[in-house]
Amino acid sequence: MDYNSNLKYLVPILGVLVGWILTSLTGFLKGMTDKQKILAKALTQLHFIYLEQNKLLRHFEYLKDMYGISPDYEKMRFRAMERYVLSNNNLKISLDIVSELSTINPMKAMELKTLIEGYSFSQKMKFSEASTNSEIYLKLLSSFEVMFEIEHEALKKIILNLSFEYGIITWLKMRRKYHNIDKSELNMYKILGTEDEIKKYLAEFNKKN
Repeated sequence: MDYNSNLKYLVPILGVLVGWILTSLTGFLKGMTDKQKILAKALTQLHFIYLEQNKLLRHFEYLKDMYGISPDYEKMRFRAMERYVLSNNNLKISLDIVSELSTINPMKAMELKTLIEGYSFSQKMKFSEASTNSEIYLKLLSSFEVMFEIEHEALKKIILNLSFEYGIITWLKMRRKYHNIDKSELNMYKILGTEDEIKKYLAEFNKKN
């Protein structure tokens, strides 16, 4: 009699407990799925920002070889920023994704927001007036390039950290991908396009100037 009485009270309690466990598990799994989706979006977009910066850095070196540190180089450097970056929507999309990322990793989101806004600001930096004075221009350009490369490496570090959060396999793949990018010596035709595209690009510049 006592056993049946106890069972009568235990069954509802166990039912509530099992229901709570299932609800909590469902919420946890949904949260993990949402987190993975946000990380996947962030990794994809930030990776293309990284490649864009890498392309610019290599292009700057190519222009230096062609024009030296000169007013012509400055015109072409700024034009490259306009052509490859200012005309696209990558930064706005990146900031939107950073806003989503803040819901799961606010510290990384703050770091990324600072880096992306710094990248946006660097695209508008123009040294055309200073380029006529080689000493001053060299100092300004050196400072610009050092900060650009520091932020470029900081972005790579954050991407690798986020890829680790996404999963160890993704992290290993991203490490290998960036190792290959750093190791490879990409020629400028691969970066700018075909030889005809480069000639057209230079012809447009010479025509306007």
